Amino acid sequence: MSSTYPSNRISGQSSHPSGPDAVGSAKPPRRITAVSKDNDARSAVLDPASIAELRELAALSEEPNLLLRMVNLFLRDLAPRIDSVRAALDHGDAAALAGLAHDLRGACLNLGATHMGMLCGRLETAARDRAFDEIADLIVDLEREAALVRNELEAERATVR
Repeated sequence: MSSTYPSNRISGQSSHPSGPDAVGSAKPPRRITAVSKDNDARSAVLDPASIAELRELAALSEEPNLLLRMVNLFLRDLAPRIDSVRAALDHGDAAALAGLAHDLRGACLNLGATHMGMLCGRLETAARDRAFDEIADLIVDLEREAALVRNELEAERATVR
């Protein structure tokens, strides 16, 4: 959980200033809910609702292995995609980098890897702005998140077989 304001985990209330004296408080504070033990680290990396929707779609379709196929394709292509992103940075090819980040973002969001998708979106924007210093840092973050996503998708794949 990342927030500018500290939270009170016991009560589930944000400690964001609110009320008539709060400066710049146009919206009420966001309610922070406690994470149950059932929502383990996987839920922080993969959106459980997205995975559940894919399972439901597979059950309703003529392709019961849909989730397994999607996970396998994503995992097969993940390292080469990130290598291509790195190569585009090394060549200073901002247009290619933006396109690669855009495509990877879509693949991430299809499988519920929302944080990784967000990083890809930031990478795409930075590439369009030709912000190469920011791009290098984002790629490091992307690689770190990709390792987490890979681990969780491999665990997910083991439950689908």
